[in-house]
Amino acid sequence: MEPSIIQGQNVGQALQYLATGNASHALVAASYAHRDGRPDGEWVLLPEDLHAPIRQDAVMLENAPNPAAARRFLAFLDSDPTHQIMVGFGYRPPEAAP
Repeated sequence: MEPSIIQGQNVGQALQYLATGNASHALVAASYAHRDGRPDGEWVLLPEDLHAPIRQDAVMLENAPNPAAARRFLAFLDSDPTHQIMVGFGYRPPEAAP
């Protein structure tokens, strides 16, 4: 039998194929290989030179219905405790805002 590549419609489906034995391996974000901030199962981190950086951004819309709450949420995302949670799930710490 020849190996084949199955493409899931989303990360959840790719992991479902893996969990049910319909796929032997899955390529997903590192954050999905962690549970409660700890690596879950066997996984390999791909070298960074094999892909472009994947940036995750947060923005506040100019016409946000509750700008004060939006600013508090952005401050929460940019706090040290939140950064530690992100690192625990395989993300790099955010870069300093320009």
